[in-house]
Amino acid sequence: MSTAHLVDNLGRVPALGWVLRRIARLYRDGSVVTIRRGRAAGMRFKRFHRHRNTYWLGTHEIPLQDALVRELGEGQVFYDVGANAGFISIIAARSVRTSGHCYAFDPLPGNLVALRAQIELNSLQNCTVVDAAVADHNGMAEFIQWGSPQTAHIADQRKHLGGKALSVRAVTLDTFAASHRKPDCIKIDIEGSELLALHGAKKLLASAEAPILIIEIHSAQIGRTVGEFLKSYGYRFYDLQRNAVPDGDTLPHHLLATPPTRERSCE
Repeated sequence: MSTAHLVDNLGRVPALGWVLRRIARLYRDGSVVTIRRGRAAGMRFKRFHRHRNTYWLGTHEIPLQDALVRELGEGQVFYDVGANAGFISIIAARSVRTSGHCYAFDPLPGNLVALRAQIELNSLQNCTVVDAAVADHNGMAEFIQWGSPQTAHIADQRKHLGGKALSVRAVTLDTFAASHRKPDCIKIDIEGSELLALHGAKKLLASAEAPILIIEIHSAQIGRTVGEFLKSYGYRFYDLQRNAVPDGDTLPHHLLATPPTRERSCE
């Protein structure tokens, strides 16, 4: 087990996790550190207390980090939908190297400040910030945020529960890809609005160059609707370690979905 995996596992122990969080709070908000563990080791990160400490520790979702590095190759294009503070984006930008590109989508002002800071700190000329929510339409959308940036999403029936509302620019992936480099891989983590993003990517999903998808599934119901939608495009499902998900099984929390044209990479 790597050190990053060990620290990640220790952080999940309630008492130890509390201690690690207390230690992390001793650092000044906005201070810059060098990431020591995980796939971003050696990269710089600007810390903000509103974001997860596991980002700058390098231990955030280690299996996801490993999957990104495995799936992305030099010269490829990555769309980070729900980029948050930019941790996944900087790993992806490093993985695709200077001939590839990462497009990092996020509409929240606080996230955009952090995201741009990480890109500048690491001199990532191959990473572009897209100040927009990814949705099923172009124009404007109502965004709802509770206390943490990680809980924000496009408004739905839950909008009356008391979250903070703000109006943000919305874009579909099909529209964006029509005037930018098309993605080889898309990560989608937008707190339950994943199906909206997929509905706005129908041309991409149906194309001969359909992308690999890495989607965070936030509930069993969302998993069922996402699974049914992607099956209609011929996608097959795996966990982050590339173990096939049998038909009828509940989709994993992190779903890796591959189109027929990219199935050979699973062999």
